[in-house]
Amino acid sequence: MILALLRILFLSTQIFALPEYPSIERNNELIKSDGSLEYSYIPSRRTTGDGRVNISMGGIHLFSNQGRGLNLFVPEKVTSNNVLETTPGIHIQAHPVDIPLNPLELSQSGILTSKRMQTICDGTKAALPYFVKTRRNPYVCPDDNSKDCYDLNVITKVSNSDPNNPITELWGREILVKVSNPKTKDARIHSVSYMGQGPVLGATLPFYSFFEPLVTDDGKLLVGRASQSFHTWTDHLGVQHTKRYDLMYSKIDSSYLPCDVTGFKDFYPIAFANKDPEMQEYGIAKYPIRDPEGNVIPHSEDLKVTYPWIDRDGDNIFFTSRYNGFHYFDNSGKMHTRYPKRCYDNKNNCNLTYDENQFITQDVEPSWGYSNFGYFGLWSLGKMVLIDGMINHTDYNVRREEQYKWQAKIFEKHDTKGDGWLNFGNGRNLGNPGGPSLPYAVTNFQFFGSLESLFNYHDHMKPVSPRDVNWIINSGIHSQEISFDRQLDYRYMVHIDGNASMTHPRFYPHPQQYSMMKYHDGFKFNNHRTRGEGFVEPVYFQNAAASLEFNLPSRINASQNIRVEPMAHGGINGKGIWLDGESFLDFELPAQTFEYSKKSWYFGIYLDNRANRDVTTQDVITLTDKSKILLSGNDSLLFVNSKNQVKRFRFNPGIWNGSEKFNHLGIQISDFGSSLTLYVNGMEIGKLTSRSAIIKLSSGRIIIGKNERSPNAGFRGWIDDFVMMMGNPSPELKCNEANGFLVGSNDRYSSSYSLGALYPIESHESISKVLSNEGFETFEKYICYVNYAERDGLPRGFVKSSRHERISEKIHFPEKDFKWNKARPDSSQNKFCLSCHRKDRKGGLGLQALEPGEVDLHNDVRRQPNAWPMFMSGNLPKNFYGDGMPMKNEKLPDNGIQISDFFKWQ
Repeated sequence: MILALLRILFLSTQIFALPEYPSIERNNELIKSDGSLEYSYIPSRRTTGDGRVNISMGGIHLFSNQGRGLNLFVPEKVTSNNVLETTPGIHIQAHPVDIPLNPLELSQSGILTSKRMQTICDGTKAALPYFVKTRRNPYVCPDDNSKDCYDLNVITKVSNSDPNNPITELWGREILVKVSNPKTKDARIHSVSYMGQGPVLGATLPFYSFFEPLVTDDGKLLVGRASQSFHTWTDHLGVQHTKRYDLMYSKIDSSYLPCDVTGFKDFYPIAFANKDPEMQEYGIAKYPIRDPEGNVIPHSEDLKVTYPWIDRDGDNIFFTSRYNGFHYFDNSGKMHTRYPKRCYDNKNNCNLTYDENQFITQDVEPSWGYSNFGYFGLWSLGKMVLIDGMINHTDYNVRREEQYKWQAKIFEKHDTKGDGWLNFGNGRNLGNPGGPSLPYAVTNFQFFGSLESLFNYHDHMKPVSPRDVNWIINSGIHSQEISFDRQLDYRYMVHIDGNASMTHPRFYPHPQQYSMMKYHDGFKFNNHRTRGEGFVEPVYFQNAAASLEFNLPSRINASQNIRVEPMAHGGINGKGIWLDGESFLDFELPAQTFEYSKKSWYFGIYLDNRANRDVTTQDVITLTDKSKILLSGNDSLLFVNSKNQVKRFRFNPGIWNGSEKFNHLGIQISDFGSSLTLYVNGMEIGKLTSRSAIIKLSSGRIIIGKNERSPNAGFRGWIDDFVMMMGNPSPELKCNEANGFLVGSNDRYSSSYSLGALYPIESHESISKVLSNEGFETFEKYICYVNYAERDGLPRGFVKSSRHERISEKIHFPEKDFKWNKARPDSSQNKFCLSCHRKDRKGGLGLQALEPGEVDLHNDVRRQPNAWPMFMSGNLPKNFYGDGMPMKNEKLPDNGIQISDFFKWQ
């Protein structure tokens, strides 16, 4: 009770001691005044099944160089570095192109002409081999075999914009797209022509609208948002429901061909998918949907999220979650700002004051715009998880035009980095983000998309992350890599990534905010959008772990001067958490069906130490038995057990990054609490063993930062990505937790060898033991290759040479017989694979995925998440996959070939 009162007391003052500048600087504006981009970017557009032909959702018509036209993704244009490491701008899109296409002729009688959106429906997955179509997109054009042809449907939503008598119609039209110079850097859309008898009318919906339509690759599942429209529907038990809904879906049955717009008739809220017997083939229906705090959302409820994007297999849905205004009004109508504000670049317009009506109608800060991308579905076991990183670069909907931009006082003054005032990044766009400098981007920064793993056969399109399940994801303004491993791996009990927690209103009533979840950044709203009282509520952080095998802590408490960062600053990748020496996070480990003390546990955390020089010892983590890990200067870690006995782990300062830089601390508790091993930046620095338990974990409280009963100072600096996971992860996964991968070296003159030599011999012996047990040759020295100077913390820049070799695959996938012409080897005993594949898992995540194959690997339909598609069709240029693969230009058959015919694993 006292602790809760302290939290409220410190928050209610609304006076935060400002954090110091982050060690990793990022430009959160993302788009410049001239419309050009700060970073390399893949536009968020709707694509064909092969990811190439693409279209923007928005717009009255489908031709324009402002993002609304048909275009082509050409990964072959990216010829150096990773696609996200190239110069700022858009490099993957064909340019220029101007294809006049208007599937719905505006002059046609009876077709509505307002609020139009469209998507591509391909139906590739349903085409072969088990449906009635006889060729896969693309196919070699019969009338010109140098070109690729696509048979497609464009599905268009139109509405009358009348909230009193809403009418929304779905229309479809078949088109033929021809691509010249296909699958080369010079590829272009050659022509587009209409097919069939003309536009086809599908369902007439009783919604105000149906935005962001998207169809899965089988052409059978349509997802979109009804924009909080009232909808009446009947569930599987015959119960009728009438409520406001946003995310909706419709599935056509087997009596319709894929992409037949007339088959999308019955619409249901997404929460019903798990109960819908017609939806069980899709990953999004495998588990009940949980809010970010683990509460199961009833099947009749709206999810309170919006802007859906569903992946091509129907496994996961991405969304935006909330409105979070920088400006707000008190109950007397006076305008305030959450942080001190000043004008941007000597402009004066930002100082204008507005009443509430002007504020909303003039869109100073769009009160109807949402932010913060997250996802849920098969890979999160149904749990909603907000995404960390620059994809969520700002919490506020700042307009792009200079006269609306502002700066906010976010950090303390720094001698070299600035005065603490930062330009706020662009939120939802209003106006035109395009123009000559940014052709073919989208016109809404909240649109989401991903090319998933479609182009992973291109070296420059592959993810950089050392994790196993990664995609490059795109908003309407930025692209980044995201890893799904921590949700897929059942061993993770806690993951604190810097995002605030959210509660569905069913479990945290606030009726005036009917379209939003409760976002626990400490700010109190008094009405739906604009009125508030400031930071007067407790702060809770998200637990991004999603395991169903534990009772998870639902959220993380924050005490004494801790804020949720308003921009993607402070962390190793995105938002970090500033601890000022007195502040702390804490959470309760719930009771389980097992005893904590009988299991092994791994803890990890990023630390950017900013303690004053006279502060030598800082509390970092306090465990449930009151034992602690402390940081002593920059050359020692201390372990203090529950009896206040101290063990010092001194390490070579050369392995600890210097001032204003991140380091990763790992803690392994094993052998029933009798063994403690510490890791710095992914490598072991020391070990403590005893005949009896030195740590006795149990249910109870864990503290990160200042222990209020400790005589020591608490940690002062930035922290990020605290994790707690069951077991003793492999050396590679411990390195992955430090955002790196293991490298072995026998060359005493290489940098890898030299850095590895700073770690104790035991660190290298433990890795060699793992390799030798699997029959691999060992190395003299090892290092966890990291690169914390990068804006996303990923280990970019590594180049394999005779001096050093990446050994990740040997540790996590030691099966040696992955060859194209042999059956898949048995992985049923692979411990790394078994962390995600479980007996009771669904949608390809069961144990069947690990069983030995019955056919050659290139005929095995099982695909790993980062594997490229199984088939290629259409024209295939000479040397497309490398020298001699193929040896000449190939005209592939209508049903395509298997890509692994060219990738022969050795």
